[in-house]
Amino acid sequence: MDSKVAEPTKHESYPLPTGCPLEVRLLGSVAAVRDRKQIGISGSRQLATLALLALSPGKPVSAERLIDGIWEDAARVQARHGLHVFVSSLRSALGPDAIKTCPGGAYALQIEPAQVDAAHFAFLSSDVDDRPAEQVVATLRQALALWHGTALTGIPQTAAIAAAVDQLEDQRLRVLERCLAAELELGRHASILGEVTELVAAAPLRERPRAQLMLSLYRCGRQSEALSCYREGRRLLAELGVEPHPELRALEQAILNQDARLAPPRDAGKAPRTQNGVGEENAARGALEEAVALAESWAGSLRDRDEVAFQVMDAQADLVGRAIQTAVQLADRENALRLLSALWFYWIVRGRHEWAYRWGERALEVSGEASGAIEARANVGLSEIARACGEFRRAADLKHLALRQHRDLGDQMGVAALLADLAHLSLRLDDLTGAEIYATQALELRVLDGTNRGGVAHALLALGEVNEQQQNLVAAIAHYEEAIRVASELGLDSEAGYVQARLLGRAVRKTGNHQRAFGIYRRALQHSLPVGDTGNVAAAVHGLGWVAAERGDYVGAARHYASVSAADFQNSLERAERQQFDRDVTELRNRVEPSDFRSAWEMGLRSPPL
Repeated sequence: MDSKVAEPTKHESYPLPTGCPLEVRLLGSVAAVRDRKQIGISGSRQLATLALLALSPGKPVSAERLIDGIWEDAARVQARHGLHVFVSSLRSALGPDAIKTCPGGAYALQIEPAQVDAAHFAFLSSDVDDRPAEQVVATLRQALALWHGTALTGIPQTAAIAAAVDQLEDQRLRVLERCLAAELELGRHASILGEVTELVAAAPLRERPRAQLMLSLYRCGRQSEALSCYREGRRLLAELGVEPHPELRALEQAILNQDARLAPPRDAGKAPRTQNGVGEENAARGALEEAVALAESWAGSLRDRDEVAFQVMDAQADLVGRAIQTAVQLADRENALRLLSALWFYWIVRGRHEWAYRWGERALEVSGEASGAIEARANVGLSEIARACGEFRRAADLKHLALRQHRDLGDQMGVAALLADLAHLSLRLDDLTGAEIYATQALELRVLDGTNRGGVAHALLALGEVNEQQQNLVAAIAHYEEAIRVASELGLDSEAGYVQARLLGRAVRKTGNHQRAFGIYRRALQHSLPVGDTGNVAAAVHGLGWVAAERGDYVGAARHYASVSAADFQNSLERAERQQFDRDVTELRNRVEPSDFRSAWEMGLRSPPL
């Protein structure tokens, strides 16, 4: 049975109130929030129950529909009892009156549509057709900012949930296409070029964004690329046995003829445009400055893995992503590098490092100069992004450049940090001697600065990796544990989670002590889940899968592995970590009957990481 997404209800008091007593988020990880704090709801099926009710806010949802959406093929008697348990638990978490029992055994979530982000998104985007383009863009950008990743994540992906995800994603794409059309009406082809390029790459068979990309390229003086874009779309459609839409073919012909009607409008709305597009450029620069200020105001909190900082930046992810593209297109080197310096860690944690690597390299290619400190920080940021992409040689080159810059600036703390980073990179480049030298120098500098305890932990990690590479696991584990102790003393629980998931757990695994490894990976998961650090979560759950396999729980191991097998998780791991994951999955597959493995794997795919 389909899980339909509720149509927007129009009434006078609809606008989203501030300080709602309860909000439900479906456009990303499913969650309930009260007073800006997430409400603890344990279990993916309880969250699925909440999601299915919130898709029809205030309306009765039958027990049969809920059961189909939660279990799909479960025995009806057992499932009905489980549903009662989930509803009771949700009432305990949300309030006794949050869920109403309706005639016929149905349930209704007692909540206004404005308090559900999916319904609010539908409302915002439902009534813009007769508005000026400026208002259309402002309203639809507000709607799109409600998204925080793929809809309905963190719950079992039954057929009903998958259908709702597809419907919501189609709504998002249609709204984005309408927004981009309004941007083009305003003559903003240059500022949306990067965004529409990504949209076409993600949905290559959708013809409207392809037409928007062709028009943007043409208006930017890139006629040949616009025509190549058309030919690529025609080739993809031909593989399906269909022809491009007549409007797309007409656009190709207009580009070939350099039709004057394709020129951008002279009146770009509130920002008066001259023939040189001065108004548009001034507006773009103003938006860029705002994005830079936003990013820099949260940069330190992001680096500390502050949960609120990540929530704020998730809400503005499209804005800051467009900003670095705009900075590159405007040849604004300083602002491009300031964004790179502020957001590199956020982009890595959110699995956007491949995209960030492309735009980071383009930012460094922009001519001009920024201040020495900004140049140095940007090189550090791009180096970390390159490392996340497995480009270790490029990462090391950037770190060496940043090291010289920090020495010129007299920044000894920065020098020590870069020496520790170079130790890590040297190991990945099979330079054990260089790694040991860099790590030792880093620790010596850190110890001299008694106020920088966090820096000492960083240097200890480098020495730990050197010892681990030398097969001195006792020393490696001691260094990692000391680094965790220092991080915990400083309140850096998320940093401790990184060490536990990626370093200490790996070293303890090599000793074969799966009981000790279990505790390490569980603590890592507790530290990493609140922020949604996909790399650390994937590493920790992978480790728990290995522990289960070592204990003979092959079904549990398969479920763990499957739950972090999606691209979002795997792309957040380093290449060596992905290779180890593949080896472990292959070994497990060889130990288990194919039907048992397949059943456990499919179960894990429907469940979030535990």
